[in-house]
Amino acid sequence: TTVADDGDDVTTLQVVSHSSAGRQSVALDSVGPVTSLSPPEPLNTLLAVPTTVFANAINPKVVLFFLSFLPQFVVPSQGHVAAQTALLGVTFTLQAALLFGLLGYFAGAIGQWLQRKPRAGLWLDRVAGAVFVALGLRLIVSR
Repeated sequence: TTVADDGDDVTTLQVVSHSSAGRQSVALDSVGPVTSLSPPEPLNTLLAVPTTVFANAINPKVVLFFLSFLPQFVVPSQGHVAAQTALLGVTFTLQAALLFGLLGYFAGAIGQWLQRKPRAGLWLDRVAGAVFVALGLRLIVSR
């Protein structure tokens, strides 16, 4: 979802939806009817990486995680507590970057495959729906 200001007094809300039926993009104008928009520009990878790193660095949940989780693995008798903590933080960050990078790559590859095979996406939607219905029924029965 993006909000754009064209310079005039009209603000546009763009909603992009992804489903097995394909990508849909509509705009909701504050002064006009719903209109169709072209898909948003792809995000520049060179800009995305530092932006993501910065967003995670200032995220209080991430900071709290590091402050509460990492100290239990630091051995003060081995000295250099700050260096041990930094090494653990860097190790965690590198493994997370590797895992999320692989996840992103394979998600993109699977997404492209699903675009070429719409019936597979339809079945995937049906299976996901059945799983949610089953989980809901289990929740109802457990009470």
